[in-house]
Parts: sequence; structure tokens; C-alpha cells
Amino acid sequence: MNTLFGRTFLGIAAALVLLSVIIGLFVYVGLQRSVSVWNVNRTRHLQSTVSQELLRIARQEGDLHEVRLSAALERFLTPGVSLVILSPEQEPVFLYERGLRLDLTDAGQVGAILEELGRSRNPALAVFDQDRIVGYLSVDTLGFRSDLSNRMFINSMIVSIALAILLSLVLALSMALLISRQLTGQARSLAVGLTDLARGNRSVEFSRRGAEELRTIADAARALQGQLIRGEQLRNQWMQDIAHDLRTPITALSSQLEGMIEGVLQPSRTRLQSVHQELQRVEELVRDLRELSRVESPEFTLEREVLRIDHLVETALGRLRHREDARNTSWVTNLEPVEVNGDKSLLLRSITNVLENALVHGEEGREIVVEMRSAGRTARLSVVNYGQIPEKHLPHLFDRLFRGDRGRSTPGSGLGLAITQAILERHEGSISIRQQSDQVVAVIELPGHHHSGSVA
Repeated sequence: MNTLFGRTFLGIAAALVLLSVIIGLFVYVGLQRSVSVWNVNRTRHLQSTVSQELLRIARQEGDLHEVRLSAALERFLTPGVSLVILSPEQEPVFLYERGLRLDLTDAGQVGAILEELGRSRNPALAVFDQDRIVGYLSVDTLGFRSDLSNRMFINSMIVSIALAILLSLVLALSMALLISRQLTGQARSLAVGLTDLARGNRSVEFSRRGAEELRTIADAARALQGQLIRGEQLRNQWMQDIAHDLRTPITALSSQLEGMIEGVLQPSRTRLQSVHQELQRVEELVRDLRELSRVESPEFTLEREVLRIDHLVETALGRLRHREDARNTSWVTNLEPVEVNGDKSLLLRSITNVLENALVHGEEGREIVVEMRSAGRTARLSVVNYGQIPEKHLPHLFDRLFRGDRGRSTPGSGLGLAITQAILERHEGSISIRQQSDQVVAVIELPGHHHSGSVA
């Protein structure tokens, strides 16, 4: 049986059979032990009782006589008892074997019994009257099973126990069958759902019931289903956005080039500059897509080194100095020396993207505050600019190719923040953007690098 049901049922059945065998063995051993203890106690009781009777006869008669012993011991003489009584001189006085009193004149039979004393029979023990030996006594019982009623009792007990074990085994196997079917039914439902999911059906329902392990699998399957749905939606949206963003410049290029080829449009300097700008836009979009794909690739590895994050901020600000005059904007910086362990070029790009975003989309003529500080074991960079982000746009700021109403009139591919988020997540960091009154606050957090020395 290679199915889960077959293996589960066989495992439970094997365990139940083994348990039944163990219980049966324990019962059998216990029964044998009880019978053995009964035999020992029975023999000891007879030994003690007959010894007292011998003492009484010896005190009354002076010695032991066969006739007197036969009458006195009659109540003890059952088919399951053997008695050997010897005189103080160890001569046979009374012999009783399995319901028959033996003739003392039969030398052969008497000799055979005496030879068995201490071997197959219990040894003859001396019976004392104070310091005087009145005789020797050997008592044997044929055992608990020698009696017919006892044998019937034992047999009925064995049959009852066997039937009880068999009935319990049948009931347990029935329960095992039900449990196995229930477990395998749940597992089969999950397997069918996962198969349908692999074939493209995204409306599969994974029931969260049954054993904890199966509930965990169902939760994981639902999580996978959600990721696939989101991934497909994102992929479709991304393809639509890419097609739209590429179609616009390509259509413009095609129209202008066709017009110049047909002589409708003159290839002036201004028109050629426009064509060049559209080509640059396409090139930027393709470059950013390649960069985002590279950073998100599982095979991509960071070139880590210990960096002064405040130095990276200063480098990024230096790259943007030539653009602040055009927007009549100034930077207000408060940079603490903080170290991180990361990829220099990628972190510089993410910081530059955030600063450029604040410069391009912030209000003209207003200052931008850049603060770098250490918060415990975290390096935190905050960039605050004046401006408004529509509330409906806040959840989509890090979506690929998302560009707000104002962003469509400004240069860019719409991938800057998505690339920044991917870079920071590869560094176990994060980025968040929120609206705070009339200001937009962007916060980058990265794990700080700590060592015994101070930061110079």
C-alpha cells in the first residue's frame, strides 16, 4: 500500500496487533504466575496443617501408626494431593498418591517413591515435638489444574480474555479505519487542491480542518495561492504598464520619424532633441527594469562592506546640488556618523532615489530636512519635504511603474521607489513614506554595524 490511507491504516493496525499480543502475553504470564503462587501456597498450607495433625497424633499415641494416620488425614486426601510420611527412623509409615493409599509391603513401589524425594517430589521435612523428631513429612500437590473445576475456570478465563482482546482489536481497527480515512480524505482534498492550483485554477478553497499538520499545510497552500494571485495580478498590471509606458514614446518616435521620412515634418534641431528625449526615456525604463530584476533575483548577492551611511548621504546630496537652484530649494542636514554593513553602490542609489524624489515632488522654494541618526541597533535616515500625496496614492507608492498624477508630468520610469524598496529589503532594512500634516516624511531603516571602536 503506497497510499497515505494504506500506510496510516497499516501502521495503526500493526501497533494495535502488537499491543494486543503484548497484553495477551502479560495476561498469560500473570495467569501462570498466579497458578504457580497458588500451588506453592497450597503446598505450604498442607505441609503446615498435616504437620500439626502428626504432632497431635504423636502426642496422643506416642508414635505414628498407619491406621490412625489414615483416619486422621482422611479430610486432606484428595486426588490432587500426594503424602509421604516416614517414622523417625525414616521408614515409610503412610503413603498416599493421587487418590490411592499405597501398600507399604510393595517394596518396588515404595522404593521408587522414596527415591523421588528431593528430586521430582518435595523433600521429606522433619516434624519436631520440641527437640524430639516425631517423623518426616513430604507434601506435594498436583497443581491448580489437576482439579476439573479449576481447569474449567482457567479455560473459561482464557477464552473470555481472548475474546475480549479480539473484540477490542476489531473495534480498535475499525476506529483506525475511520481515522485513517478521515486523515487521508483531508490530505487527498489538499492534494487535489494543490494539483488544481498548479494547473492554473486560482479559485481553489483549502479547508482548514483536521490535524494540526494538515491545517498548517492548508494555511501554507492558501498563502501560496494568495502570492500566486498577487504575482499574476502584478505581472499583468506590470505588462500593461510596460506596454503603455513603452507605447507612448515609441508611438511618438514613430510618428515623428514617419513625418520626417515623408517630408511632412522638417528634421529640425528641436524635433531631433525631442526624438532623443523619447529614446532616453525608453532607455531609462529598460535600464530600471533590468536593475529591479537583478536586485530581486534569488541568485543576486550583495558586495557587502562597512560603510559610513552619513557619507553616502553627503555623496547623494552632492549629486543633486546642481538641481536645487532650479527649484529654489535648500537642504537642511543633521547627519550623525553611523555605520552599516552593505553594498555601497546599491545603498547610494536607494538614498539618491529618495532624496531626488523629495526634490522633484516637493514644493518649490521650501527646504528639505535630511536627518541621519542611530536608534539603538538601527540606522535611521529621515527625509522631510513639504508637499501633499493624495491618500489614495499612499498604498501604491512602491508599486512597479506607479506614477501619481503629478509624476506623469515629470521625468522618471516609475520604478525608483520599487528599486529602493527591493535594495533595502535585501539589506534586511525597510522604507516607509507617510503624510504628516503638510509634509511628506520618508524613513529608511537599516541594521547598524556595531563594534568596540568609535566611529571617526
